[in-house]
Amino acid sequence: MKNNKKIFYTLMNLESKKADEYLAKFANGIESKISKSKNNDEIFENLELLEEFIYKVSDQALRIANNVIKDKESNKVTIHKTKFGEHDGKTHADLVLKCLELLDKIRYIKISEVFNLLVKLYSSQNLDVKKKAEEVLNSLISYDPYTLQEISYLPQRTVLNIIKELGDEEKTKNVEIIKLAISSFLKPSCGGHSMKDYKTLVVTSGALNPDKNLIKLRKESIKLITTLYGSVRGKNKVKTKIDLLKSLENASRYPSQGDYSKIKGEMDSMIVSDIKNLTEFYREIIFNEKQEIVAEMPVVQEIESQLIWFNRKKKNIISEAASLLKEIRNDDFYHLYRLLVGDVYVSSEEKRDLETVKKERDKEIDLEFKKIGEENINKWIEKLNLIARDQEIKEDWDFIEFRRFLGRIASEKTELAQKILDDAFNSSKHLKKSILYFLFGFRECNNTEIYDDYVKKIIKERDIDLLINVPASLAYIDPKHVRKEDVDLLNGIIIERREDFKFLKKVDSNKLNLLHYNVMRALLQLYKKNELRVRRMIKSLMNINDNYIPWVVKELDFAEYRKKIDLLKWSKLDLVSVLDKIVELENLDYNAQRLLLIIAREHFREVMNVFIERIKKVSELKIKGDGWFKYDAIPPHFNDDLKKYIKRNREYPKLVGSWIKSMTSDQTAYNWELNNLLQAIGGVDDILLKMVKEGDEDNLNKVIDLSEGVHPPGFDFCFEIIKKTDDKKIWKRVGAAMYRTGMVSGEHGISEAYKSKLNEIKPNEKDHRRVREFKQEMIKDLKTSIKKARQREDEEIKLMKMDYEG
Repeated sequence: MKNNKKIFYTLMNLESKKADEYLAKFANGIESKISKSKNNDEIFENLELLEEFIYKVSDQALRIANNVIKDKESNKVTIHKTKFGEHDGKTHADLVLKCLELLDKIRYIKISEVFNLLVKLYSSQNLDVKKKAEEVLNSLISYDPYTLQEISYLPQRTVLNIIKELGDEEKTKNVEIIKLAISSFLKPSCGGHSMKDYKTLVVTSGALNPDKNLIKLRKESIKLITTLYGSVRGKNKVKTKIDLLKSLENASRYPSQGDYSKIKGEMDSMIVSDIKNLTEFYREIIFNEKQEIVAEMPVVQEIESQLIWFNRKKKNIISEAASLLKEIRNDDFYHLYRLLVGDVYVSSEEKRDLETVKKERDKEIDLEFKKIGEENINKWIEKLNLIARDQEIKEDWDFIEFRRFLGRIASEKTELAQKILDDAFNSSKHLKKSILYFLFGFRECNNTEIYDDYVKKIIKERDIDLLINVPASLAYIDPKHVRKEDVDLLNGIIIERREDFKFLKKVDSNKLNLLHYNVMRALLQLYKKNELRVRRMIKSLMNINDNYIPWVVKELDFAEYRKKIDLLKWSKLDLVSVLDKIVELENLDYNAQRLLLIIAREHFREVMNVFIERIKKVSELKIKGDGWFKYDAIPPHFNDDLKKYIKRNREYPKLVGSWIKSMTSDQTAYNWELNNLLQAIGGVDDILLKMVKEGDEDNLNKVIDLSEGVHPPGFDFCFEIIKKTDDKKIWKRVGAAMYRTGMVSGEHGISEAYKSKLNEIKPNEKDHRRVREFKQEMIKDLKTSIKKARQREDEEIKLMKMDYEG
């Protein structure tokens, strides 16, 4: 590849017709090879080769990329066999990702063609492909100061024209990309990078010049969104409308970087004009001819937040925005909606402290709460259902106040809460899905009779979406209000599976998982009511599905941390059953490690056996080639407290010694993972040194295996090994370990690292005979390696300079 790179660099810089014809011919050859190949790895290598001179053959590159992207079926994944098992070669997704890299290089040469391909790839089900397509798209549509100097707004103008020409159906289909594009076009700043030389990156940013071309581009971008807004249809239309409005936010933004004082007047004029246009558009979609709000409440709330921003930036200048904001807030229902939904602090026009805003909001909510009575309950049912409907549209946290409001009704106005819920059950209204907060309220005031009535209604419905709320309602119950009936209820769901719950066998697995997760949280809240029974139920949950193990472990850790349970009071048999499940976890996260630390205080050997069993498991997976790469036997981030506890435990050296003795030369994967464990924990240097001084050649080889994994061995340690044997194979392995440099920096990092090692190896007449001989060989090899490394580094520098200059 390096030699090809030199050739292509020379040919591209000849500016010769014959050289260009040769490159085109070479590209044709690549195209032919790719079309005939059935091997993805081979195709990938040819795409990498094309990358070296793609600027000269952009037409062919586009054709090749198109063909590779389309050909999903004929290309085959190569199976590579290694000593760690089998693993797959390049997939079709890998090829598409490489094609996207190629498209990025010619994005300004073939703007239309590249954009059209990105539109197709952005809808990919493969998240990596989608992410890369978005990355290349952003590179194409972003304002780059260096590109602006050469081709002005050509990329943005071209993309906008393509979008404008799309039919309504195509625009709706590609609304995500349109939002990205318009949001980018409305930014007032540009940013990019260039290379000062082959090793220096320069990042530049600043304000755009608000000339007539930019003003026109922005106005057309806003017009496109306003037109598209009116044609939005379908199930998710409200979310789509909000997202379209969000894409217009940048129209009111000022440059955040760079000095634009010389063009401030022009910048003000452009932004104020755009804000006025937006305000006029917002008025049209919010109100009807009778000045009644007809837009969906989440849409109105998004517009309100933008109007607040307009007023903050240009207070008393854009009177249209201030007037519209006032009219919106004068609507009685919207006043209630904004109190109960969203963040009132964010929607506050003036900058005030959070506590003041909260007190004012709470006072207004109290006034609304007092209005709820027998005489107007039907109107309130209608209002609350309208608000509850939007829970599927907005973020979950937006409805914190609304849910508190429902819980308060259940707790303080119980009879009215029953009327609201009965109406919801009889008419299947939106509030039915909010029953959890009514259940909270009933239990808060300890009205168990009404609570039980609605739990029975929920169970009778045989609806998993409703049933999920029952254990959730017990997850935060006051411990003094816990009843035996609550424990019986959870037991019926997960163990007895009485007749009422048999329908769960046929429900969606994701919803069943959520039900069981809520059961687990409830069990820990009810734990002290009947510890033995709840413990048995927790064990049953862990055995239902291995996918439950991560969150069961997490919840156990949280419960232990909050002193809801005391794991060390569990029987050894129960704890071992938990440890067995921890072995199955793909990753030992923070919670799992903290549980191990707790259990280790009473059952150290059993906890350490978890690590050994995990090492055995991943070793077996590697031999089978069966998903081993998803399983981390040893956590990459080892809990410091657990690490310290293990190192200080008197049992640790004995265990390490037994693990080392069990190593064999044919257990490559096992040995490697054991290395990782000892490296993560540390504290084994003295153990290894003792083995060196006392051991035979078999032990020396094991020590070398371990020292290679634990950390780069110190030279004195290596010399202790050399003293023990004349075996040249062992000498060679020790030398290889001493050669390891780890991370290096600088253009001549490797050669300098070798020089440092050379300076560290100083011959000494007092050295052991074997050590003197070994040092002589190392010094000779290092001098040769320094020379070769320097040559390679100088060659790499030349290639980087060629890339930069080319």
